Amino acid sequence: MSSNLRVIRRKKSSLSEVKIVLFGAPGVGKSALTVRFLTKRYIGEYDHHGDQPPYKYELMVDSEPVLFELLDTCAKTAGELPSTKTLDWADGFLLVYSITDRESFSYIKRLHAHISQWRREAGPAATAPMVLVGNKGDMIHLRQVGYEEGEILARDMECLSFREVSASEQVTEVAEAFNDLCREVNNHRRKSKQSLLDRVLGGRGGLRVYARGKSDSALPKD
Repeated sequence: MSSNLRVIRRKKSSLSEVKIVLFGAPGVGKSALTVRFLTKRYIGEYDHHGDQPPYKYELMVDSEPVLFELLDTCAKTAGELPSTKTLDWADGFLLVYSITDRESFSYIKRLHAHISQWRREAGPAATAPMVLVGNKGDMIHLRQVGYEEGEILARDMECLSFREVSASEQVTEVAEAFNDLCREVNNHRRKSKQSLLDRVLGGRGGLRVYARGKSDSALPKD
């Protein structure tokens, strides 16, 4: 574990646990974003051999300790879509494309259609929020996807936020993308608890159950 990583020594029960899955076409920089967020370091090349176990680290978000579990998925082809088990496991989705790769942007559109179908089949429990990230923002000279296109897609997909970032050059901006998603996961949980309380007390608001992540033993294995 990097000496730069601050480990929070608290009882596990006092932590907010957030399970995040990173989705995107091959080569968009999901692993680089993950490592930059967790260690503040940048590593440009990765040798992937399929999906790895989730990274588990305790970090501070808004002065509160959070146990992050980050699952860095590795699609073998631009046509491969995540399994239902992976979607069920997550509390939130970080959707990543490269601004230098038009096909990776198209992949996010196909991915969103896949997620939407999963939500329809799973029902009210499938409420994992999403953040859209356009990576490789330092490579403007190779841009194939405009910033406005990212904004429009994020709005169409009802993502809570959209950012263009550079895993190779930025630390704060990358961290904020993950933190945005963490905050929204916790917001969903608070709203779900309030909805449940309203239902129990005879409130008029409908019950909207938030799907908590499963235990480590339930990690998706395809």
